[in-house]
Order: sequence, then structure tokens, then C-alpha cells
Amino acid sequence: MSEPPAVAGGQFVIIAPMISDQEELEEVRAYDNAKSSIDQAIPLAQAIKEIEDDLVS
Repeated sequence: MSEPPAVAGGQFVIIAPMISDQEELEEVRAYDNAKSSIDQAIPLAQAIKEIEDDLVS
């Protein structure tokens, strides 16, 4: 049998779903910001090459 959630002040505290919800909200906001950006999209392979080139130089 698994352990119950942590108890604080006599109440059950469930943290993991709140963290998951917060992370999902951040991902949605990042996606929305990327979609509304005027930056030009480039192929993934090109992006990786540019990042690697920047790390080397």
C-alpha cells in the first residue's frame, strides 16, 4: 500500500497536481507567445546547428 499524502494541520496536502497544472500553464503560455511572435520559423536541424556553432565560438 502506498503512503498517504503529507498531512499539514490535519488537512491532506496534494502538491504534485498543482505543480503539474502550473507547468502545463507555463507551456501553454510559451506556445502562445511563440505563435504570436513575428520571428521567422526555421527548421529544427538549422536551429540545432546555429546553437552548436554559438557554443563552439
